[in-house]
Amino acid sequence: MECGVSLVEEVEDTFEDDNGFDLGDRVLCPDGTCTGIIVDGRCSECGRTPDEVKKQEEQQEEQQEEQEEEQQEEQQEKKQAEKELNKE
Repeated sequence: MECGVSLVEEVEDTFEDDNGFDLGDRVLCPDGTCTGIIVDGRCSECGRTPDEVKKQEEQQEEQQEEQEEEQQEEQQEKKQAEKELNKE
């Protein structure tokens, strides 16, 4: 090795696709926290179908909306109670 010679070797693309699998054709699990891909209709990591993931997300959104509504109602009740105390 000589002074000034690059240490990085040029590497050719050595990946050969023998089984016809194309990375561009894969479908990722719709759950944003899962790292799996959909194979034969199910996620390779969590085992759920895309429909199951969608239903679970909808349920979580509904629960979150209900919690927000409850919090708003509690705040309104608290404000109403404070108004009544201030009147006295």
